[in-house]
Amino acid sequence: MIAVRHLKKRFRWRRCAAIAGKQMSARTRLLLALGAFLLTVVSIYPAARTLPQHPDEGIWAWTGLHIVENAEHGDLNPFRLAPPGWSPLQTPMTGPVVYGLVVQLAGLSVPAHPHNWDTEGPTVNPSTLLPRSTLAVVRVTGIVAGAVGLALLAFRLGWTGLLGVSLFLAIPHVPGDLGVVAVDNFLLLGLGVSALAYGSRLFPLAAAFAAACKLNGLIVWPLLLYPKANGGIRPLFSLGFSWLAWTILTPASWFRGGPDLLPTVVVYLRAQSAVETAEMFDPAWSRWLPSVLPWIYLPTHYLLPFELGACLAIAALLTRWLTSARARPTPCQHDQYRTGGQTTVDRRVADRVSPRAR
Repeated sequence: MIAVRHLKKRFRWRRCAAIAGKQMSARTRLLLALGAFLLTVVSIYPAARTLPQHPDEGIWAWTGLHIVENAEHGDLNPFRLAPPGWSPLQTPMTGPVVYGLVVQLAGLSVPAHPHNWDTEGPTVNPSTLLPRSTLAVVRVTGIVAGAVGLALLAFRLGWTGLLGVSLFLAIPHVPGDLGVVAVDNFLLLGLGVSALAYGSRLFPLAAAFAAACKLNGLIVWPLLLYPKANGGIRPLFSLGFSWLAWTILTPASWFRGGPDLLPTVVVYLRAQSAVETAEMFDPAWSRWLPSVLPWIYLPTHYLLPFELGACLAIAALLTRWLTSARARPTPCQHDQYRTGGQTTVDRRVADRVSPRAR
């Protein structure tokens, strides 16, 4: 009876340690990552099939395809390839280039000219929208990129990551924001890569990749100053390396400013936000500029990285609470789990039990 009781305690402690993310095998982590990937696809794909097309989706696909086609001829300047009414300073090129590669490899078509917000305004010409087949393929491409990013989070964080991803996908606006052709899915990919590289010397490069996917990826850059996050690299050297890597991963910086383009982009986006805030009060533009706050332009997809971080924090607290509430091993139990046999205290208790009770 005593041996059975000790085996139950040993199994209970090991199970709760696995919930906390300790002693988790690579196979378990792969299964959790696969679960997060499938959960993401199942949650977002229905929204991607039903959402109406946004004019910006045609801009992303058109821009990416033309960048890829001109790169084959040696022209890498995104300022000459950008469609009218759109600037490469608005977003990095990682997402559009991937969309362009997919469109080219699949042999799909894009509009002759995408929508021009400066000249055409809020009135959308149907000829500037993507064909249905192209729209479906590029939307699935974005979903896969976001699903891979969330799967990497689940792989690194274990059950905490899977629970956090589930909470994140349960937010009502998340499937709609990730179901359209945009760069937010690639931001999730960059955050997943950063989580996977956390604690190693590859973390500065991963942080640069996150910012190259979307400038909101700068939220992980403060961790570059933490030695345990970047593998022991000096903070300033780690920050400088990420800045240099971002410059290399951003083609616009090759032709305008180099590393100095980063503060230029921040200033440009701030000015662009002021313009969009003024336009959202116009009834004609309000359809294309939905905002969470009534006094400043703040769309829901701007909140995605912060909501993901909040969900992961809640999941970490929940798993920690479950671990401490279910089984916090005593020194005696911990010693028994480590040695695989009875401790001195266990033998004393067994000696006091009568042979009949045994």
